[in-house]
Amino acid sequence: MPTCPLGSSQRFVRSVIPSTTSGLSSLAIRDLAMVLKSDVCLAQMPPLGGWLEPIRRIVTRIEEVGRGDVWWGSEAPLAEHASLACQAWVQGAAGVVSAARRLTPWPGTFALSVPDPAAALETLARHVRGRFAGNLVAVGERAGSDFGRLLATALAPGGFLRAPLASLAELATMPLDEPQAVVSWKLFQNLPQPALLRLSRPHVAVISSRPSNEQERQAALALLEQLPERWLAVLPDDWHLGKRAAEHAAARIATFSPTAGANCPKSAACAVALILGVSPAAIEVARRRLEREKSRETKAA
Repeated sequence: MPTCPLGSSQRFVRSVIPSTTSGLSSLAIRDLAMVLKSDVCLAQMPPLGGWLEPIRRIVTRIEEVGRGDVWWGSEAPLAEHASLACQAWVQGAAGVVSAARRLTPWPGTFALSVPDPAAALETLARHVRGRFAGNLVAVGERAGSDFGRLLATALAPGGFLRAPLASLAELATMPLDEPQAVVSWKLFQNLPQPALLRLSRPHVAVISSRPSNEQERQAALALLEQLPERWLAVLPDDWHLGKRAAEHAAARIATFSPTAGANCPKSAACAVALILGVSPAAIEVARRRLEREKSRETKAA
């Protein structure tokens, strides 16, 4: 396979890449090189923005790669990285981050090589989380629940439909210029990725319903342990173990009625919205948006 020659105009080493990232609302190729301490190789015909080309979406599963995505080889066998990188470019990827060395990027794309893509993704997510100045709300909910999606939509600027962050890749590309962000885990289905739980450092943790077994309790308690001191836990008013855990973490506590309707002032969504300065009306607008969207999804299926 042809290589990207060292010293050619296509390889931008970190020493010549401008290091400032102030004012940026999203990641660029340059940021990957600086944060991961790796050189980036641009194609002979580089991306339109060069090393300032934004990173729009990171995808870790090769079958989900689409036009403009960056394929990140954190979940693929190392021996397959070179072939999967080529497959990602065939599918329209804007770039690849893998353990494969000396790949030649396709026109308009880039390649970045790191020894351990999984560790590199965690490093990037930690960097991005550190730059996010807004409030981050972490939601623990059951499979099939729309609570995280409802909250993300209500807190989004303009109230447009918004899916909550649910992976390290999504955390690493979160919008940095928004006042709120929502991370959602199906805590009562599978334990969340430990790194995602650890790195998110939420300002508000919401347990959407009372845990009913030991696995659910442990997952919910793990989320509460990530709260910074004096920040907020929003809990069902009948989950006393959670209240004690939040008190132990020196968190402030707000409770809600698990039986309250979605637009009830005593519901979890309204409790969080009021705390963050969002009107209850925004919750009702978001709920109606989601109902219409789910109706369209049902008809399309």
